[in-house]
Amino acid sequence: MAIMVQMRIGWVGLAAAINTFIITETLEGAMVTAMWIRQRFLEPLKERQRAEGRAEGHAEGRVEGRVEGHAEGHAEGHAEGRAELVAQIKEWESRRRDAEARGETFDEPPPYSSNGHANG
Repeated sequence: MAIMVQMRIGWVGLAAAINTFIITETLEGAMVTAMWIRQRFLEPLKERQRAEGRAEGHAEGRVEGRVEGHAEGHAEGHAEGRAELVAQIKEWESRRRDAEARGETFDEPPPYSSNGHANG
């Protein structure tokens, strides 16, 4: 009887060793396969997505920069134009007062009348 118990224990041990080997090799093979899939497919896909994201962000930044630059340029141009008109009006007013002080007729139109801003 002891021999039969030892034989059964031997067979059980052998079966356990075989099962452990199969499971270990299967899991290791699965891990190697998963690593290969990640390196072959997932990492290039992620890099491509990152590159596309960078390109999209760059394009959006360029558009936003153009819009902001256009708005700033428009505001600066408007302010410069307004300052130039104010300077022209002051010069015109000075010439008008000088002519009035000398008793001369002053018939020069105001500078704002040439650009459609005259009231009357």
